[in-house]
Amino acid sequence: TEQILSCQQHFDSDDVDDEVKKNIVWITGILGADYAYDIIHSIQDPSQPSFKYSVELCDALLNYSKHPDANIALQTCDFWYKLADVAYELEAFSDFANYYQSLLPSLAYLSKCEDGLQGVLDPDTDLSDERNEIMELMDAVADVIGTVPTLSMIWDFLEGTNGEWAQQEALFFLIFSIIKRIKKKDDSASVVVEFICGLGGNSHPQLLKTTTKIIGELSHWLRQHPQYVDESVQFILNTMRVDGIAHVAVVALDIVTSSNGKYMQSHATALFELFESPLAEFDEEDYLDIVKVGSRVLCTFDGEYIKGGISHITNSFVEAAKEGIQQEDTEVVGKNLTRISEVFRNCNIVKANYCSDGSHPCLEAAATV
Repeated sequence: TEQILSCQQHFDSDDVDDEVKKNIVWITGILGADYAYDIIHSIQDPSQPSFKYSVELCDALLNYSKHPDANIALQTCDFWYKLADVAYELEAFSDFANYYQSLLPSLAYLSKCEDGLQGVLDPDTDLSDERNEIMELMDAVADVIGTVPTLSMIWDFLEGTNGEWAQQEALFFLIFSIIKRIKKKDDSASVVVEFICGLGGNSHPQLLKTTTKIIGELSHWLRQHPQYVDESVQFILNTMRVDGIAHVAVVALDIVTSSNGKYMQSHATALFELFESPLAEFDEEDYLDIVKVGSRVLCTFDGEYIKGGISHITNSFVEAAKEGIQQEDTEVVGKNLTRISEVFRNCNIVKANYCSDGSHPCLEAAATV
């Protein structure tokens, strides 16, 4: 341990190659992970001879995690994972919370996109891979500090960004990493939703993409806070038209609708317009999700409205399928039959919403099909 800790002087030298620094961090992290139990026991009892080395080892790895090169800094991840797991097992989170709190600014820095990024981040870049690793580490951070305290700390950082989009996006990325952990009755997410829904359409596309994903992850929370559903759905519909975000927005809308369809009736017209005039970025999977979303919302209305809406939607698919049959185009036929199936599959209509004569609102459309 003492020999490995002595490598810090080389790590801090400008004359040492980055590959050497990477190896120093890697071997220090491996040592720390192997001795995680001993580290926790000794830090809990400063009288132990190993106390000094345990503190120095944690301090060294925290220092390494602050290196601006992600290839070097993220070599510490395995240590932080292991330490969090053992701290959970030994109920020792409070003894190490300060270390995980100190990780947050570094993780935000390492998550940051280039200021000059045009459009959205390419998923095949090194940064995208690094962010995937940071997402996993954020789970450990939230385990140790607590989800709400972690969110509160990130929010404090956000308030100091002065509107700089890349810094904001990096911090929202950290929020996205843990937001699914927010309990549905917890009010702490309200400030996040309010800020996101206040973003203008001229915000950077990558910022809009990340925040759209956050709204999707908050579907369970929105169900307990229906006052935020309307503006959240409108935000998603707006970002859907931004280049590079259509698929993410459709996925978010699908997730939100699965729990909140009855609160989305005011958006029915906009959804039906997407049936008839789908966006150029939609692939068939996106379009089917829009059909699914619209059908869920439609079946929350009264029976007569559902009956007319279902018939209108399915008739266009029936006509397209008939044309495909005439032209012997099996691909077109199959595609439109799948669309029809998606409509009926997602029309889960309660008896209170049947037609006034007691008939099922889908009966007429089903007969036509």
